[in-house]
Amino acid sequence: MMAILEGAVLSTFLNELVRRFSKKLDEVKPKDRQIVIVKQDPNSFFKSELVKVKTDKKKWTTKDKPILQFENILEKESIVKEISIIPDKNFKTKGKLLITVDDSEIFQSKTFDAFEDVAELVIPINKTIQQNSKIRLFMISKDDAEIGLTAFVTFGE
Repeated sequence: MMAILEGAVLSTFLNELVRRFSKKLDEVKPKDRQIVIVKQDPNSFFKSELVKVKTDKKKWTTKDKPILQFENILEKESIVKEISIIPDKNFKTKGKLLITVDDSEIFQSKTFDAFEDVAELVIPINKTIQQNSKIRLFMISKDDAEIGLTAFVTFGE
């Protein structure tokens, strides 16, 4: 009987504690809350390019002579949303990749086998670029084997 009485007292005490805590919490949080829902502009425009490229070069080319180059296809200030890379079988174990946007390095694989377990690499960029901006891809092969990849670049407003 004593245990029931103790349980009832404890329950009443805990209920009162929770009620006071809730009341104090209501006093602390702002009375006028505003919920803002951010939606992507349905009228924004995207344009993408898909290119497959191969090389057997063992040395990096100069910054003016990339293996592959994408120009700003929107022909105005825009945003590079993302770059997707799909390496071929040889590239996965024998290729290195360097990507620049406006001559700023945004990606580099450090080893020749860095893509060994990669089916597709999606690199989020979200960088604003000017009308005359370029995305350049540089590739090298570990040996004389031909390596290749497919690159997919998405531009947006």
